[in-house]
Amino acid sequence: MRLFLLLTLLLTAILLLTGCFTKTTPILNLGTNVWIGYEPLYLAQSKQFIDPNKIHMVEFSSTSQVIQAFRNDVIDAAAITLDEALLLAQEGEQLTIVLVLDISNGGDAIIGQADIENLSDLQGKLIGVEGNTVGLYMLHRGLDTTELSDKNFKTTFIGASDHLHAFLTHQVDAIVTFEPTRSKLLEQGGHLLFDSSQIPNEIIDVLVVRSNYLKKHANTVQQLIYAWYDALAYFNNHPQESAKIMSARLNLNTVEILNAFKRIILPDANRNRQLLQTKPQPELYKTAEKMVGFMEQHQLLNKPMLAKQNRKYNTDIAVNLVINDRANISSLTLFAPTLFLPTSLHYKTSPKE
Repeated sequence: MRLFLLLTLLLTAILLLTGCFTKTTPILNLGTNVWIGYEPLYLAQSKQFIDPNKIHMVEFSSTSQVIQAFRNDVIDAAAITLDEALLLAQEGEQLTIVLVLDISNGGDAIIGQADIENLSDLQGKLIGVEGNTVGLYMLHRGLDTTELSDKNFKTTFIGASDHLHAFLTHQVDAIVTFEPTRSKLLEQGGHLLFDSSQIPNEIIDVLVVRSNYLKKHANTVQQLIYAWYDALAYFNNHPQESAKIMSARLNLNTVEILNAFKRIILPDANRNRQLLQTKPQPELYKTAEKMVGFMEQHQLLNKPMLAKQNRKYNTDIAVNLVINDRANISSLTLFAPTLFLPTSLHYKTSPKE
């Protein structure tokens, strides 16, 4: 009897101690806005490639809201453009680029009203643009092909969710937008003035993760990346069914969705390695360097006092972008880890339709 009680007490103590030291992995909150290049994430969610107990998708109505949520520590990861990742890093956020999601190849565009036939016609006109760097970058890259300067036109900031309404009610003469709004505006008689296919490999979307989360919960991040590749494989093998799943979210029919995907490039694992791991510098470096130069030229970098304090930069650097002294920033640090790109295709595959 004494032995039984002793064993019972010992077992109870072991269970209590085990419970004390067992730590549950916090859910990874991933923020996105509506963009055709992010849809494979929601396809992964729909097909249950993503474990809802480990990864929670949070959709915002605009890119600006995604960025603010990251700043406020509401989300742990975000699908954003490269310039937005640079901006967050410049503010002192420690983030890690773990994946290049897509490269815009016509998906971003400047759309003019019916009476606007080319970019030169925008002289003296009002142009709508979302208040982020990539919208302004698209606008200026387009206008670089003309003789127009900033003094020749006016801009107004319009959130992405309001692009369609602002254009159709003629609040603006042209607007810088992206899929799926791009397709909807063209259907309504808008004129395509310029798109990202004319500046290849410059508009890039990346998946960033808060560095401290990545350090502590690498397995969860790895599962998210594998789920992404699962979704790409499923989309390639079942394009019609995938487009049907996406149609309800995007309010487009399957033909429109498949056409929209033709205007972006979805890098596979091998291409991601080239973009993130090329020695001595990743390919992404050149694009990032060009973007930083543009941000500096147009004074889009935040002032030093806006940067978060007490944030130390990791020294395991893949991309260091030195900014001039006027910005009072020693470097912007982004990462391209080798750990999270699969060395072999081990995700789900299925017969083609």
